[in-house]
Amino acid sequence: MSNVAANDPPKGEAYFREMLSTFQTGLDLAMRFSARCDGKRVEQRHGWASWLFLRLCVVGRSLDRLAAFKTKLDEGEANTLDHSSIAAVTRNIIEAALMFFYVSEPGVSDDEWGLRKDILDLHDCLTRYRVFKSWKDEKEMKSLRESAAQIKDRIRNHKLMSTFDAEKQKQLLGGQQLYLNGLRSVVKRAGWDPDRFDGVYAYLSVHSHSAPTSFYRTEKHQINFSKPSDYQFGLAAFSLEHADQSIRAACKRLIDVFPELFPEIKTKKIEA
Repeated sequence: MSNVAANDPPKGEAYFREMLSTFQTGLDLAMRFSARCDGKRVEQRHGWASWLFLRLCVVGRSLDRLAAFKTKLDEGEANTLDHSSIAAVTRNIIEAALMFFYVSEPGVSDDEWGLRKDILDLHDCLTRYRVFKSWKDEKEMKSLRESAAQIKDRIRNHKLMSTFDAEKQKQLLGGQQLYLNGLRSVVKRAGWDPDRFDGVYAYLSVHSHSAPTSFYRTEKHQINFSKPSDYQFGLAAFSLEHADQSIRAACKRLIDVFPELFPEIKTKKIEA
């Protein structure tokens, strides 16, 4: 017999409620921070950074709505805790935060930024090319092939390319890379534990892709979307906890990028 009173929420739900409240507080802070950047004219990389931060806030609002599970309902009101979508959207928030860190990283030389941008440009160009190729749009394909060739020439001739071995240069010219030195390098430079990140990212990713881990053991975990199990509340809470950490870390970086907008803010106030 459980020693928990019948009217007490289960442990999984208690964790979920705690993390949802913490996440909502961090999201509210981030939205207020983002509003200070509205209309500010900045160089391209910081313009991208402010847009990515705004996107973090918008996706965070979507996550908040997804997590709006109510134990007691008014008649006719829907009641669903979609733990898998909460996990998938959290992964999206983590990825947006990492790209935000990447484009806003302090101390990056103009030469390195130029190469970073060329690599992002190539990824964008070849992604669009694959889309229009599947649609058999010859006009767009031709234009994008020409643009990709020009970007590849810039990358080949960039002074920093000589610092990479042949295999690394081939990867950078392949158009599949987003980050100059890979995702884990961004994780490390953001101050995150890369080993911890690998586990969290893998766990959340299975829900983005509907991989077996996202639907195996449904009976064991007692999956019920209208009457969630401790497992579902736990996964949703785990996701919200990491979404909150990502958003608060981004808030700290935003202060570093635009210190003049936050003269009264102390970073210690951002901690959960």
